[in-house]
Amino acid sequence: MVTTDNKSQTKTERDQQRRELILDAAQHHVVELGFHRTSMAMIAESSGLSVGQIYRYFANKEAIIAALVERMTNQRLQWMELEKGWLKPVEWNESSMAPARIADADRALLLEIQAEAARNPAIAEISYQAHLTLQAKAVSLLRKAFPGVNDDYLKLIVELRATLIQGMMLRRYDARDMDQGKMTRFCLELMLRLLNDPLDTPPH
Repeated sequence: MVTTDNKSQTKTERDQQRRELILDAAQHHVVELGFHRTSMAMIAESSGLSVGQIYRYFANKEAIIAALVERMTNQRLQWMELEKGWLKPVEWNESSMAPARIADADRALLLEIQAEAARNPAIAEISYQAHLTLQAKAVSLLRKAFPGVNDDYLKLIVELRATLIQGMMLRRYDARDMDQGKMTRFCLELMLRLLNDPLDTPPH
C-alpha cells in the first residue's frame, strides 16, 4: 500500500499526489491492456488506493483519460518552451522532432487514445482540444522565427510536422528496415524548405 497521508503534506499536496498515482496506474494498464479491459479495480490496486478513493478524484475512466491527455499536453508545452529548435527552426535537428524522444509508454498511450477516439466522441473531443492547444503554441513560436508567414500557413506546417511524427510512430512497427535518422532528416529538410520558400499562401 502506498502511503499518501504524511502529516507534513497539505490536503492539496496529498490530493495531487494521489491523482498522479492514479494516472500512473491508469496509464500502465491502458498501455498493457487497452482502454476497455482496464478496470477501476485494477487502477485502484496498482495505485494503492480504494475504488472509492479513485471515484473521489475521477468520475469515470473517460475523466482519467482526459487527465492523462492534459498531463501529456502540459509536458509537451513545457518542452516546446525550452526546445530551441522551436524558436529557431534553422537549428532543428533530430532531437527536436524524432519520435524516439517520446517515451515508449507515452507513445503507446497516444496510440490507444487515438484508437478509442475513433469510437468514442467524448475521447475524440478531448484529443481535439489538446490538438488545438498544442497547435496554438507551436504557431506562436514559429511566428517569432517567420514573421512574414501568415498563421494559416504556419498551421499547415505544424500539422505536417504532427502528421509526420505520428506516421513515423505507426510505421516504426511495419517499416522496421527504415533508417529512422535518415527519415527524420528528410522530414526536417522538407519543412524547412516549405518555411523558407513558402508555397502559395492559403487564403485567410
